[in-house]
Amino acid sequence: INMGEHPDWGTMIFDYSKPKVQEFLIANAVYWMREFKVDGFRVDGVSSMLFLDYGRNDFIPNKDGGKINYDPIEFLKKFNRVVHEINPDVITVAEESTGWAGLTKPLSENGIGFDFMWGMGAMHHIRQFATGENRNNDRCSSLFDIGLEAAIKKGLRPQSRGRRQPSLLNRLQM
Repeated sequence: INMGEHPDWGTMIFDYSKPKVQEFLIANAVYWMREFKVDGFRVDGVSSMLFLDYGRNDFIPNKDGGKINYDPIEFLKKFNRVVHEINPDVITVAEESTGWAGLTKPLSENGIGFDFMWGMGAMHHIRQFATGENRNNDRCSSLFDIGLEAAIKKGLRPQSRGRRQPSLLNRLQM
C-alpha cells in the first residue's frame, strides 16, 4: 500500500494512514529486536515523511489545507512507544533535515519520541570544510553551528568509529 513514488529517490511512499502498513513496519522492528537483539534504529528520510511537499512538485494538502503529513507523525510516535516499551534502552535516531520541533521531545510532552536527531546538514558542512568547498570562507563557523545544533536538539554529529582515531571535530581542537 503506497502513495506513489518519491521523485528524488525512486522509491514508493508508504500510506501511513493504513493500519496494516503501521503494523507491518512495527512488526519488523520488533522482529529485529527480539530475533537479532537490535538495540537501535535509524529512521531515514523523516523529513520526507513529515511534509507532504518534501521533494515533490505535486501534493495533496492535508485536511487543514497545509503540508504537514499527520499520519506518519502518529506512526512515528507509535513506533517509538512500542520499541521503547519492549526495550527502554533502545536508541532511536531520526535522519531529518528541516529542524522539526519536537522530534526528540518525549511522547509525554507531545513529542515524536526519538532519542536523537541525525541532521543531514552536519555531513554537508563537514564535507565542505574538509574539501574547502565553502566559498564564503566561513568554514569554522559552520562547524561551530553543527556542535551548537547537536547540543540544542539532542542531535548527533559524525565521528570516527575507531576509538583510537579522533574524529575530525576533535582534530580541529588540537
